[in-house]
Amino acid sequence: SSFDPNDPIGGGELTSALARLDRKWQLKNRESNRPAGGSDWIKLILDEEEEIDPSTSSFQESPEDALKAYPNPMQEKDFVYLLEPPLPSTTPSSIIFFLGGAGLGQFPHITYTELLASISRRLNASIIAAPYQVSLDHFDLAKKTGELMRKSIIQLEEKSGY
Repeated sequence: SSFDPNDPIGGGELTSALARLDRKWQLKNRESNRPAGGSDWIKLILDEEEEIDPSTSSFQESPEDALKAYPNPMQEKDFVYLLEPPLPSTTPSSIIFFLGGAGLGQFPHITYTELLASISRRLNASIIAAPYQVSLDHFDLAKKTGELMRKSIIQLEEKSGY
């Protein structure tokens, strides 16, 4: 299998089609942070956690530390997709973490919408779906995905009262 420059994500025609649908979804939802109706996916941008190094003084800042304070705006921030129950006035009965399969797991808000929306409605549950890239390094993949889940639940607890 050779590298196809027209398929930067990898995975062939199915993944390319899903990537096109994802771009359309992002364009549709760009106008508002929260789609109307309460039953659509929200792209939840996760807050950056500050690393505190007790050995450094706030009065002595190296050039490297100064660059860390201003992250690259072009760098993709960590995110998950959040699907809340259709009744916005109720507190969710539970939170379900969802990881899709290889290839399809990159776009859970597109490929698993019907299944997860049905579960969310029936159980009055919020669903957090973490997208992930296909990789042969399963340990690194699990570590990154687990960190996305941890950050998302902390953020929802602090900002949304979950």
